[in-house]
Amino acid sequence: MEIVRRIKCILLPTEGVALIVESPDGKKILTVIEMGKSKEWLGKIRGMETVPMETVRLWERWWRRKALRRLVRDELGGIDVEIEDKPRGIYQVVPRVHAFLYVGRAQTWCLPTSNGEVGGHKWIRPQDIISEKTPSRQGVEEMVDDYIAGRRNVYCSYCRPVASKRI
Repeated sequence: MEIVRRIKCILLPTEGVALIVESPDGKKILTVIEMGKSKEWLGKIRGMETVPMETVRLWERWWRRKALRRLVRDELGGIDVEIEDKPRGIYQVVPRVHAFLYVGRAQTWCLPTSNGEVGGHKWIRPQDIISEKTPSRQGVEEMVDDYIAGRRNVYCSYCRPVASKRI
């Protein structure tokens, strides 16, 4: 089954959604730790820090809000988040895999518990995810850089590979 997924990733362009969740006061963002299986070909390695990300299923491509709702339910425990209508940017995380970055604001400081796929939810200053000793998932540093700078309508055609980051 894993081989089929890798072949599909090569043959079919894959979409995903990423969500930067601001704290209620807008000064911090929510990060999680990848707990599930590593998928190196997607730049996802167990134990890495990341902003929440989710693959968009084929039938969700025309309406990514469904994928965002699933992301909030599955990775954030369904906390109340007001999400902007338009993505801030598109990031080619790895070749043929694009993540649409959305920004939302949490309505509570309460953090969800681990669910097996992700855990270690915490609020941090956006600058800290770039300088953290824990390596971040491929694409996260570029997304957070653009978020800090207030950039919109971004198209990032290259995200630094995990191997080239400090580990």
